[in-house]
Amino acid sequence: MAYRNDFYNLRNIIGYTGDLRYLPTVYFRRGHEYGHITQHHMLPYNVGREDVAYHRGYHISNYYRGGRIHAIEWEGSQEVHTSRNPFITRDRFNPGDLLTLSEAIFRFPDRKLRYEDPRNGERVHAKHAMQAELLAQFRLVRRHRLDLFMPGVDPNPRATRVIDGVVRPRRGG
Repeated sequence: MAYRNDFYNLRNIIGYTGDLRYLPTVYFRRGHEYGHITQHHMLPYNVGREDVAYHRGYHISNYYRGGRIHAIEWEGSQEVHTSRNPFITRDRFNPGDLLTLSEAIFRFPDRKLRYEDPRNGERVHAKHAMQAELLAQFRLVRRHRLDLFMPGVDPNPRATRVIDGVVRPRRGG
């Protein structure tokens, strides 16, 4: 069973940080519980579902620091997480944004690897390998997705060109 499906669901999405088109971090809240799903991070063990936290004074807001706007999560007056990007609230979503954000729920059903027991190294290593393989396939599809929409490039375009590239990588690139 995925980690906290009762909490990480469409109804509880409150906003996101990052580029909506490139794996944004999705924030959730229900009552005094809160958490987020990180879809992309330079540290692979920081990708996935955050442990759900509880605090009566939780809030998230944008602040100007170091010449940029950053989202900062607070528990009362204590800062608990600073994002690299501004927070976009649900009331500012465009049609279709919620659907795009909901993909995080299905792509990342597990807790972040940083919460794994370090004594269970094999499981952590297997998850890293699987994540690396999936990310490589996503990148390959993303790199070739324009092949489907560029007229004149292929006289007989077909959707399977992207799939063929994932299953059987093209020679020379």
